[in-house]
Amino acid sequence: MVPFARNLCLGLGVISTIASAHAQHMNSPLAPCRQVGNTVDTDNCFAAALKDADVRLNQLYSKILSVLEPPDQQKLRAAQRIWLQYRDATCNAERDLYGDGTGSYPAYLACREEETRLRANDLQTTYGWVIEKASN
Repeated sequence: MVPFARNLCLGLGVISTIASAHAQHMNSPLAPCRQVGNTVDTDNCFAAALKDADVRLNQLYSKILSVLEPPDQQKLRAAQRIWLQYRDATCNAERDLYGDGTGSYPAYLACREEETRLRANDLQTTYGWVIEKASN
């Protein structure tokens, strides 16, 4: 299973590198800070949005783990570790498109924010019914 996970991460990283060259996350229609003025304000906006997305993801992840049986908890933890590798590879690749330019940090923050927000949405879609079932 470990070679499969590693190969999956590598494949996703390559795909994300290709995709990120055409559509940076800070320009995404869903990006919360698209109309912010200068680089400092953009950095601050995306840092705050990332913090909010992290809080939401961590709360949801904890809630899901609390209702899963141990074998399913292990599977989710493994998937989350792989997702973290994917997120980091994706966002590092996007940041690196800017070299040492001032756009590199906001691009990185925007990528982290959107990937985190999307992961929370995916977990809600996948496990929402399990949470609901456990609360009944």
